[in-house]
Amino acid sequence: MENIEITEEEKLIKLYQKAFDDILTRINMSIDAERFTARDRALLMDLNRILNHLEIEMMQFTYEDLPAMYQAERAKAITLLNEALGTAAIAEQLTMVDDRAIREMQKLFYKGQKDAITAVKKNINNVVGKLATKQKLTGGKTKALAEEFARIIEGNEVFTFEDEAGRQWNLVDYGRMAIRTANTRAVNQSTINAGQELGNDLVRMSHHLSSCPICAMYEGRVYSVSGNDKRYPSLASINKGSMVAYGTIHPNCRHRFTNYIEELNTDEENEQNRINSNKPFVDSRTDAQKQAYENRQRQNRLKQQYVKLKELKAVTDDKEAKKAIDSRLKVLRSKLKDTKEWQQDKK
Repeated sequence: MENIEITEEEKLIKLYQKAFDDILTRINMSIDAERFTARDRALLMDLNRILNHLEIEMMQFTYEDLPAMYQAERAKAITLLNEALGTAAIAEQLTMVDDRAIREMQKLFYKGQKDAITAVKKNINNVVGKLATKQKLTGGKTKALAEEFARIIEGNEVFTFEDEAGRQWNLVDYGRMAIRTANTRAVNQSTINAGQELGNDLVRMSHHLSSCPICAMYEGRVYSVSGNDKRYPSLASINKGSMVAYGTIHPNCRHRFTNYIEELNTDEENEQNRINSNKPFVDSRTDAQKQAYENRQRQNRLKQQYVKLKELKAVTDDKEAKKAIDSRLKVLRSKLKDTKEWQQDKK
């Protein structure tokens, strides 16, 4: 059970990437340099089939894997609390609070994924209709249409959409963000609910060396879940209530919460934690910590560029273009070589 979080998260992220790779492979096999044909229109419609399969896998993650992750994290939290508090709660037995939390988590995740896939399907249908109409108007002169089709695919327009907050996303990037956010939410909410079940009202937020400006204001502190313990700030004080509403500070956040049990600490430790927790909510990161965050963001951007170049290379037949891409990939590998978490791809 310990590895279920990583396994299921990586599984669905890989499914998103595979769906995207399948789409690119079909495009590479189907595009004719001189013509936009019925075969090309069929290709675009076939992308719907790939997305339908992705949607089925996403539903399995929503209704099977997410609850399993929640229950696994709850079991770990209950076990630790039983040992610390001398209680005897049954780790595998979910409460009504747990059931409600799982349903809300599923609802939020499913809606986001459904909307994203539907938006991409709509893009595909729009492209099909647009190019088919132009083909009729040009009387079969389709070379220009083929070039436009290639530009649309290369520009990633088909796979880009806007979410409810007005942010632009690529389907794979959105899937990765949503999966990681749901994962964090499952961990945090199961842990918090387990503590509440056994009468523990305090939780502690993790501390990271390369935190973002938002999380830097709140990390490392102890919070009162109910807000009734006035010795500590309320959990609702975090980022305008985001933790209470969504179980995470912001999308893609990796910060986790653990149950804080005063009986396991000395009086001096508890007093110091109370002092630290009640400091003003300001970004007090050092210059080194801010630089660490900027470096991490830069590394992430470089990785994204690397992946997109690899995808572009996969659908490029021109030898000179591939040579140019390989040169850019070599530069990116050089920039990323000092990043410990990055594993070079020399293919």
